Amino acid sequence: MGFHPQHGMEELSSWSLRRYYAATGSAVSLAFMLRERKVHGVIFFSRWVALDPKKTVCFQNEHLNKMHSYRDAGPTYPRLVIDEFASITFIEECGAGNESVIACAPSELPASFAKRRN
Repeated sequence: MGFHPQHGMEELSSWSLRRYYAATGSAVSLAFMLRERKVHGVIFFSRWVALDPKKTVCFQNEHLNKMHSYRDAGPTYPRLVIDEFASITFIEECGAGNESVIACAPSELPASFAKRRN
C-alpha cells in the first residue's frame, strides 16, 4: 500500500481514535470520523463476559474489585469480537472534563433526548 496524494493528512486528521481496556479485561477501539459523521467501534469481550454478561450489568466503577476478580478468574480467550459502524446524529461541544455530560442513567434521560439532530 503506497502513499496516495488524494488521501493526505487533512483527510486522515478528521479521524479521532480512542482505545482503552475496561476493568473486565475487554478491549475497546473507537474511530470517530466527524466530517463523515460516522463512528466505527470494535470491542473484544473477554470470554467470561461473553459466557455470563449479566455480571457486568452495573455501574462498574462502583464494583471494580468484583470486576477485577471476575477478570482474573477468566477465561479470557477466545475473545468475542463485535465490529460495528454507526451514524453520528448530534454533536455538541461541552468542554473537557465536564461531568454533567454523563450525569444520569440512560433510563433517566428525557424521552426526546435520542431524537436530537444537528
